[in-house]
Amino acid sequence: MLVVLRVTNKYMNQSLEVQIDARKDTTVSIPSFYDLSRNEDRECVQLLLDQGKIQVTIDDYEEQQLELFGVQNPTKVYTPTFKEEFSKYYASLHKNAPIHHHGIWVYFPWSSKLTHILTEDDFQAVRTARNMNLISREEQDKFYNSCVAIGGLSVGSSVAFALVLQGGAKHVKLADMDRLALSNTNRILMGVDNLGVLKVEMTARRIYEINPYAHVELFPEGLHPENIDEFFKGVDVMIDELDNIAVKYLIREKAKEY
Repeated sequence: MLVVLRVTNKYMNQSLEVQIDARKDTTVSIPSFYDLSRNEDRECVQLLLDQGKIQVTIDDYEEQQLELFGVQNPTKVYTPTFKEEFSKYYASLHKNAPIHHHGIWVYFPWSSKLTHILTEDDFQAVRTARNMNLISREEQDKFYNSCVAIGGLSVGSSVAFALVLQGGAKHVKLADMDRLALSNTNRILMGVDNLGVLKVEMTARRIYEINPYAHVELFPEGLHPENIDEFFKGVDVMIDELDNIAVKYLIREKAKEY
């Protein structure tokens, strides 16, 4: 039985229709965002807590702010007063609002975790700070704002993880119709706790865990003539890790067209 859910991500201004096989998939693979300076969001998080849907809370926000302070003040990082100056800065955040009102809280429904992180621009600045000797800021922004489509997730999932780990491809499109099998685990960075999960779902979850601000589009029916145009819309790079010869031909025809 297929159930259609409409999932709204208020912070990212996304509203997506998700089809779920009620016999196998019961958890939506999209994180939810909460700004606890808003009464409505505090009530939502409290409801999740009351329902037992949040089992783990991770709050490493001070360390994230410390790294951000270093990124924004590189000449102070190795000075004797760096920690003292940061302490004053962090105390000033307290004065403006409680620390839990700063940043964004992300709820991952598949792992029942709630995590406190920086807002997107600051999050990306810290995540990519050590890329700066490798590529320019302009190149980093282009890399981050690109749309990468990947067909075939046995090998393709590792490609997706590598791209997102390096601070790129905020928008990712994933196509694969299969579920994770034990024989796949010789080449897929997933454990046995994901056996039976759709490959597009498990890959999307890991991408969101690396970058919650990503936008992942799933094509769990694989690629075929009826959905190939939708798959190619807005794509900058197409990565082919598919086995089907007919589909490999089709995507090359569409790559030429687009």
